[in-house]
Amino acid sequence: MMKLSIRHRRPTVPAGVQRADVGVGGRGARDEGARGKGVQVAYALLFAMVMAAFAQPVGDDIPVMARSTGTQVQAADVSACNAAVGSGTEVTKRRAFMACMIARGYRTYVTGGGSSIGSAAQLMVSSRKGQSQATAEEDLIACGLEVQGEVGKTLPIMFVSGAGVAGATVRYQKPFATCLDARGYTAEPWAGERVTH
Repeated sequence: MMKLSIRHRRPTVPAGVQRADVGVGGRGARDEGARGKGVQVAYALLFAMVMAAFAQPVGDDIPVMARSTGTQVQAADVSACNAAVGSGTEVTKRRAFMACMIARGYRTYVTGGGSSIGSAAQLMVSSRKGQSQATAEEDLIACGLEVQGEVGKTLPIMFVSGAGVAGATVRYQKPFATCLDARGYTAEPWAGERVTH
């Protein structure tokens, strides 16, 4: 007796013709992909809007004091310096804001050195010669390099006295202040002055 075997074959589709029920490459897949991309774009836009709403000007957390007693920091100067920071890293933006406020005649909080307690300087810096913003920024960078650090880093809040500050004073703060002094700035240790703008 002979056995017959029957094989079931899937129907073939001629080349160049797509079946309507095929998920991959068919219309259904294209529609699903378009919806998925639309959702991704919507989420990206929503994320950008939320980030823009929470973004604050770079100078908002940098203490700035008027040089003369009885005068105040002018909001117009703060706004102009926030607008002048341009693009770049957070460090370069902060440094640009610091230089701008110094050039406008304010005592401005400046960080220099490393990014940890005991390896950074925190000074209030003002100009004695009326340097431009570009010159002030060049001087800040040069003096930061002298202490083998970077100017403008965000530092953890340091105690205004204690071992960490004492170490920073010896290794970074004094040489950084001396460098700035030689370039026409008054640089004094930060004593905890807060933002006045």
